[in-house]
Amino acid sequence: MGGEVARSTRLSRSAKIGERLNVGADSTGGCNTLLETAQAVGVLQMKQRSRIYYSETQKALMWERWQKGESLQKIAQLFDRNHSSVQGILAETGGIRPPQRHRSRSSLTLAEREEISRALVPACTTGI
Repeated sequence: MGGEVARSTRLSRSAKIGERLNVGADSTGGCNTLLETAQAVGVLQMKQRSRIYYSETQKALMWERWQKGESLQKIAQLFDRNHSSVQGILAETGGIRPPQRHRSRSSLTLAEREEISRALVPACTTGI
């Protein structure tokens, strides 16, 4: 008997929430959208922003500001973004600036790679 009361209370509570919000959803053409009634109740619509790929210069600026002690929010404001956009960059290395990248001394230079490439082209065309 006690289980039926708890179940009916849950059902009536969820029914009240549904009545109060009067929200419906529609899925047509692969796009899920809220029906007009949701907007009337005061549901905030989120704006969609395009993904940003930060350049090395922008990342360097982020790291400089972070090392000076600026907040994520202030750094993100420089790029007109939310703090979560900057947080992902800084969190990749645990908040510690990664060492500057450089080529290994043992790797081939661009000229050497080009020379090898040009030597291989005639061999490929003749079928050797």
